[in-house]
Amino acid sequence: MSTANTLIDEALLAIGQLAEGETPSPETAQSALRRLNSMVESMNNESLTIYQIQDEIFTLPANVTTRTIGVGGQFNTVWPIKVLDSTFVRDPVNAPNVDFQVAIINNAEYSGIPVKTVTGPYPQFIYYDRAYPIGTLYFWPVAVNSLQLHLSTWKPLQSFAGLTTTVVLPPGYEEMLTFNLAIRLAPSFGVSASQEVRQIASDSKRNLKRVNGQDEVMALPRRLPGMSNGLLGYWDFYKGGS
Repeated sequence: MSTANTLIDEALLAIGQLAEGETPSPETAQSALRRLNSMVESMNNESLTIYQIQDEIFTLPANVTTRTIGVGGQFNTVWPIKVLDSTFVRDPVNAPNVDFQVAIINNAEYSGIPVKTVTGPYPQFIYYDRAYPIGTLYFWPVAVNSLQLHLSTWKPLQSFAGLTTTVVLPPGYEEMLTFNLAIRLAPSFGVSASQEVRQIASDSKRNLKRVNGQDEVMALPRRLPGMSNGLLGYWDFYKGGS
């Protein structure tokens, strides 16, 4: 477990702006906290620094085209950075043991669907509008039955609400945050981080990205010959057609 105070003290030590046993001034500590949280927010845009892929189960009511998501939304949870293709739905009444995968599409693909109110047994596609702090999930086709939605998402790295806030981090993250914070704090004191500090910051971040990287799975684009408007159907390699 780590606190912002711990990371800040270690970062200041790394750039020679704090001695063992000393503590930074309240002004310095608050400034460093803002820099730490700004750095964490920036890292949330780097997919390979995200360690948490969370699977959550929500009830998707029948005959709804959208659901809001985020703290206080219809799906009340931490705002997700990204919705993943490992998302699926399950019909607990009619097909309780069958999972139907849902593909995640972008705005252009969703806009290209001519009739967005088409109904079906379960949605095949989800478009995620990442409005912050409440996003919106758009489903197509519109499910005629109430379903279980197993939503797989990237969750953001947790920021530090205060200097004494405790955050549980996986192995390696404390070092990565400490030494990358040191590099960001150094200019404020008119110094440059040493080459050793820069190397540790780079190596620790690279090592975490290597661990967090998902194995690539070969996949075919959704818009293949034989599909209707690029949305339905399939391509048979053996027959050369749909």
